Amino acid sequence: MQPGTTGSQGGRPGPPGSKTISAPTSPMKDKRAGFFGKVSSFSQVVSAKVEQAKDAAGSIRVPGMNKDRCFTLLVIDDANTDWSKYFRGRRIQTDFDIRVEQAEFSELSVNAGSENGSMASIIMQKTGNKVVRSFKPDFLLIRQNLRDANEDYRNLVLGFKYSDIPSINSLDSIYNFQDKPWVFAHMLKVQNKLGKENFPLIDQTYFPNHKEMASAGLTIRYPCVLKIGHAHSGVGKSRIDNATQFQDMTSVIAVSDKYCTVEPYIDAKFDLHVQKIGSNYKALMRKSLSGNWKTNMGQSILEEIDVTDRYKSWIDALSEMFGGLAICSLEAVVAKDGKEFIIEVNDSATSLLGESQEEDRKNIAELVIKAMDEQCKAPLPPVSGAVPPPVARTTSRSSISRSSIGSSTQDSGLGSSVAAAPPAREVTASTSGRHSAATATTEVRKRHDSQASESSTVSGVSSASSTLKKEAKQEGPPREAAEGVPGGENEDTMKNLRKTIFLGLITFHILAIVAINANDNCTINLDTGSSGVAPLIVQNKKFLYPQKLNDNNQRTIDIADGSKVEYICQSSPDTPSTIRDGLPVLNLTCSDRRFLTEAGSGTYVYTLECSNAQVPKIIRTPHVFCSKEGADGRTTDLSYLTLVQIGWEVHGQFKEQIRLCVDELLYATLWTTHEIFGSSINLRDTSPERPQFQRDTPGDSRLFARFPTQTTLVLSYTRSKQIEAITTILGKNLNVNGDPLIEEGFRTSLYLARGHLSPDADFVYDAEQDATYYFVNAAPQFQAFNNGNWKACEGAIRSYAESEQSTVRVFTGTFGILKYKGSTGKLKPLYLYPNDGNKWIPVPEYYWKVIHNPETNEAIAFVGYNNPHAKMAPEKMCKNQCSKLSWADWNMDNLYSGYMYCCQLEELRESISYLPDLRDANGVWPDLLSDYVAPVIEYVPPGTCVYDLNNRTGSIAPLVIQNGDFLYPLRENDRGHRLVYVYPDQEITLTCHGSVIKGYDLESLTLPCSQTQLLAFGQAINIHALSCAAKNEPTIKKTSNIQCATESINGRSIAANDLEAYSKRSQVTQLTTMLGSSFTLDNSEPIIDESSSSTTYFAKGHLSPDAAFVYDAQQDATYYFMNVAPQFQTFNNGNWKAMEGAVRDYAISAKATIDVYTGTYGHLFYNKKLNTGSSKRTYINLMDVGSNSYLPIPKYFWKVIHNPLTSEAVAFVGVNDAHLTSKPSRICSNVCDQIAWADWDMDNLESGYMYCCTVEDLKTTVDYVPDLSKATGSWPNLMH
Repeated sequence: MQPGTTGSQGGRPGPPGSKTISAPTSPMKDKRAGFFGKVSSFSQVVSAKVEQAKDAAGSIRVPGMNKDRCFTLLVIDDANTDWSKYFRGRRIQTDFDIRVEQAEFSELSVNAGSENGSMASIIMQKTGNKVVRSFKPDFLLIRQNLRDANEDYRNLVLGFKYSDIPSINSLDSIYNFQDKPWVFAHMLKVQNKLGKENFPLIDQTYFPNHKEMASAGLTIRYPCVLKIGHAHSGVGKSRIDNATQFQDMTSVIAVSDKYCTVEPYIDAKFDLHVQKIGSNYKALMRKSLSGNWKTNMGQSILEEIDVTDRYKSWIDALSEMFGGLAICSLEAVVAKDGKEFIIEVNDSATSLLGESQEEDRKNIAELVIKAMDEQCKAPLPPVSGAVPPPVARTTSRSSISRSSIGSSTQDSGLGSSVAAAPPAREVTASTSGRHSAATATTEVRKRHDSQASESSTVSGVSSASSTLKKEAKQEGPPREAAEGVPGGENEDTMKNLRKTIFLGLITFHILAIVAINANDNCTINLDTGSSGVAPLIVQNKKFLYPQKLNDNNQRTIDIADGSKVEYICQSSPDTPSTIRDGLPVLNLTCSDRRFLTEAGSGTYVYTLECSNAQVPKIIRTPHVFCSKEGADGRTTDLSYLTLVQIGWEVHGQFKEQIRLCVDELLYATLWTTHEIFGSSINLRDTSPERPQFQRDTPGDSRLFARFPTQTTLVLSYTRSKQIEAITTILGKNLNVNGDPLIEEGFRTSLYLARGHLSPDADFVYDAEQDATYYFVNAAPQFQAFNNGNWKACEGAIRSYAESEQSTVRVFTGTFGILKYKGSTGKLKPLYLYPNDGNKWIPVPEYYWKVIHNPETNEAIAFVGYNNPHAKMAPEKMCKNQCSKLSWADWNMDNLYSGYMYCCQLEELRESISYLPDLRDANGVWPDLLSDYVAPVIEYVPPGTCVYDLNNRTGSIAPLVIQNGDFLYPLRENDRGHRLVYVYPDQEITLTCHGSVIKGYDLESLTLPCSQTQLLAFGQAINIHALSCAAKNEPTIKKTSNIQCATESINGRSIAANDLEAYSKRSQVTQLTTMLGSSFTLDNSEPIIDESSSSTTYFAKGHLSPDAAFVYDAQQDATYYFMNVAPQFQTFNNGNWKAMEGAVRDYAISAKATIDVYTGTYGHLFYNKKLNTGSSKRTYINLMDVGSNSYLPIPKYFWKVIHNPLTSEAVAFVGVNDAHLTSKPSRICSNVCDQIAWADWDMDNLESGYMYCCTVEDLKTTVDYVPDLSKATGSWPNLMH
């Protein structure tokens, strides 16, 4: 594995060609819930904190800048990081402000001269024209690469050098980083100084052009990595495996006219990123999960590790290059043999990785502030009569255009009470013109979204941060959204709304991390780390199994602080398997969220793997009378009965996994038994790779000992050998009902498969599942039965165990031998190996399975007929009890799929004597297994195409349409992934609303399903990689003059487009103006509390909530002001939220499409005290413009839920007043006592007093509640 980003042999994190390197790290996507949907799934407390953070972000004010006493800091970075916030309110040299200007290299121009120094210009698009903002920078922070692939901005740095503008890092050092071979040559100097052992720099060969490569192909050691020119993010880098490929690349170099370098390819265990910001150090380890040799491709894990003295010495030595690097990082790889190779060093444009990026940015800001304080020179007082400079200092463009949208009225377009600095000079030019840098204007290119092509994902961080990155990428405010731009606020209202939520969720993400790490326990994540052979995890001589998923849908095990665990690798004598230091066992102790070895050293458990495959221990004990009869029904000569145990050695004790009773006279297994751990079975490993069936463990041949070889045993199950065996027994391959008994070909199920007795899917870990693949645990079973009703039965049993969260004991066995008439007309039993006078491996007539729940002492037996050729059902051996089990709902009467029925255990044992005797000490049999509500198991036809929504790699998911409507996932797999099924010969349409599908330039793409493959223009495609070019935007239709309600509030429409009205500060101002001293209630509480920790304010209360929809695009479509109303946050995040969740739960349980209507009613008022001593009822609005009032506060919120299938409905009403002191009168009769699922705390006044009504009753008061009686002429029944 070759790193491709951090330590990528020349790569740097980020997409190919990207200029962005400071954007948040992208974690492994978990799109099970969308961006806003995920927020609602967290606890009430954290949600409240989110709202506080959002409001705080909305209340940020940009202070007025002292134009005569400020220094201008130019930050060269993309818009995804707003650097102005890190300097806001900070001063240097006692009273000098820091004004932040921020732009990308592509948006900058520099005009420089020996007399006037350097003038920077930022070029923007405004209303069809190019606008140039010019200023003189006093300090530079450069966070973008000077050169990258075909981008070259050296000309700008040359202009800055004319003024010798101080910078972090220095301009000299940044200029030195324009060619990687030049940097590598200086790294060689470091190695020569420290020695190869202390500074393990990778070997590198430099070729100035293709001519030097012509004769080098035969001397290069392969595989190698070839890097063309100067680029980042793995661009221009290829793995070369032989001399032929090298010569092919030589011709490419000849065309590119570039230099290149060649390095040995390192099969890396992980790559290493060590960074230094001032005196702050950090090291991170990253390992690919997708197997791509470039680790910036596909999925990977990233984890912060200790900065060892060795790592520190490396980065300290590199930081002295080019006169000193205040910000730098190195990239290295660690090979699988433990050898380290330093690959490259990065300058101030280094990527910020991991979960502490915010801390890194703050450290950078502190470095800049300290350097500016020391290096910036205060301007001399102006000389009387002197001509003023041509450009006045102005408030930071960055501070205005990318500050929180709740900033002061100075930048809201509503007027200002804060004096603003004079605007910078603006030069307007025609958009069709082309200008040079000498005129301070340049060709303005389209804004580059630096994250749009990001392909690297990191699974070791929370899904919330993944969503943050997504919003940052898509919704960053445009350059023109600055102060003074006509229409800027109106056009960007929604973008600003999303930004407020984005800023609030940054705080939310930090709070979530703090909550997760609030204890000292250790967590084992089973879905990150090594792709090798996983060790078994043992505690107190028992296997530890996963019992929960984290927020990334990854299986985890919690280990208490101070507890011990063991990682075990088990092998056979022929193939020893070790985990570390030649030992098969590693003992670990959890200490302060870390795992320590017995020697006290830290261990990253996800890197642990066994050196060879896990091999179970098999114990064979002959002459054990484990049955009252043999496989052929004989009751004598039972000495051939043998007990076989498959299991694991733990602390010298054998831990049994499967126990089997084998008749070695016929090589037939009579029964097996094992346990299903219901609390973990749905979290089992689901690797598609499975081993071949084996006769015995390596080096042993105790089982099936009389078979000549294992190959002979394997061939017995081939179709050709089955036909040969049938012909030997019956005289011909009998034709049954027009079909051959055993049918050749690959599209049939009429052959005998290796039918698992104890199935692999009943076990959690790969090693346990692989331990089921021994011939002793299989019997000949027709594939039509094996993959039909028997498979359905096994799945239903696992679902039962999971639903009960119980450890269930399962017994599985065979009974009888299937017989057919031969050429003589006589019934003959069938065997797979009727050779050399032997009759081995009989074909069972019946399969049976007994399930016993020890906790409830209940049991049930299933019987299946192994004969898909049967014309009628066989005679039952018991009274069929299936009608008493609703979860036994597969098609048991289907003869081809294996006819099945259910029995009481004691009754079936009268026919099959070796069924388990589960009577207790008093001789009482277990009760019949009680019923439970089983999950619906949808039949999936062969050839069905599957779209796994949780495996998408495309950045923006297209909408999924079928037959003109959305196609939704209706099922989850064992890992909790949401699946969309497209049945054979059906088709779906992927649509990008408002953009096109990348790679096709089509708004819609129709994909038919053919043999499990979705096709585009006849070619199979990877649907998971498809992405829209831009975010899906909904269509909004407005129809005027439609009377959709019979009344309005105070005669005014609810309309406003200014977000400022929802800020706490604005609400305090508005209500103080309306109520005067009455703003403070008699209990001394203000109606609106603007403190940061308060939830007593009016939030943007969703009417149709985001979480009621499935896809991200649908959820995002709810974020329009027309879909919200002012709602007290205590109510919004209290009972209203609880009610919305309960409605969704009802829809899930009802498995129905539910109609939901949501609305407001009435107008909230408070009494205003008059000078006369009386009071006046004053209705509250959030906004007044002139004589008009907007955004009235509703007194009530209501929601109607209607189930059309059952013709049932209910209405919920909530009072929107956080200051109630007693229960108000109701507007309808309360019927909550008749609705069992309406169980939240409705009487809590602060959380929003609520009650339930019939819809008919509510409509007598609120006339515009939907009339649900129109369709049928009668009102729906009350929903229960």
